[in-house]
Amino acid sequence: MVSCIEQFIAASGWKQVINKNEVTGISLMTSKLIINNQPFILTIEGNETQHQIMFSLIPPFRVLTGKSIDACLLANFINESFNFMGRLTVSEDGELCYRDSITLAENQPSFELIHDRISAGELLFKRHTEQIAAVSLTRKTYEAQQSEYHRAESAAPPLSAWSSIKNYLKKKYQTFCNANMSPKPLAKQLHTSLSETGWQGNIEPHHNGKDSILSTTLLIRNQTFKVKIIALEEWPIFVLYLFPPCSVMDGKFVDATMLCNAINQSTHHAGTLSLNDHGTIRYREFSTAHNLEPSTSLIHHILERGVALFEEHLDAISAVALTEQSYESIRQDLEQSLFTLEA
Repeated sequence: MVSCIEQFIAASGWKQVINKNEVTGISLMTSKLIINNQPFILTIEGNETQHQIMFSLIPPFRVLTGKSIDACLLANFINESFNFMGRLTVSEDGELCYRDSITLAENQPSFELIHDRISAGELLFKRHTEQIAAVSLTRKTYEAQQSEYHRAESAAPPLSAWSSIKNYLKKKYQTFCNANMSPKPLAKQLHTSLSETGWQGNIEPHHNGKDSILSTTLLIRNQTFKVKIIALEEWPIFVLYLFPPCSVMDGKFVDATMLCNAINQSTHHAGTLSLNDHGTIRYREFSTAHNLEPSTSLIHHILERGVALFEEHLDAISAVALTEQSYESIRQDLEQSLFTLEA
């Protein structure tokens, strides 16, 4: 992993030094990245023990006192509405952060993978920094900003999220994309996995017929979750969605959003937890399998992390979503749980 990060530094023309801790197996690089003429802090952390490379991208401003709830609601809206690979989070002290990670059980380390993930974070801030700053630093409310997003979408429907990210990557890393984004038989692998696992489900065309989606169900903690796995042939990647059976009760949207944000701040999982305006909760994770052929084991690796998240946090999610219990009332227990997992 250190070699992978060193290759990325060299390819970027940077001079950063990697701090290595031989005892913990953690390697850390910190740099500045200019986005929209503003200096963002970029960190790349390689964890040999957990077989992960983790990224964070932090803007040069913090959320003002009193605007944390608005900022969390906006972060959730961006996580839910736009298919970036990572997730936008807001800390207790107002730090905004884009987080992402690669688990190397299904990916060989390469600087291309790092380019891929950091570029997605760049794209998020290129498109949304103005809106994030307005809600975080001024009196502008989340509801006002959400209305602007909806008006803009109605006036000029954007390209699909998949196409927009892919086009950005092609523009920035043309050689890499030409070499690595050739079609692979992901749909065939979905059919193979459905057969090998014995799942009861169906596979249908998705996204103008170019891609495929597998729909099935899965028992987690004796509750039936909906599972959707989308095969995007051009990348090529799988995208996993997990939907718990509970929806957020009326009046609990803010509490549930704060809980999703707290879970998203943890780096032990690679996906994004979010909820839509109807109170539907979902977990989403991308797998960029540039170096491996599609396989059932690859799909299982993605699925296992989402299952682990819900096995750990389903009680808290259900309590906040379905009862009068507030996010604040479980925050301390949740933070202790996340801290233990991080350790």
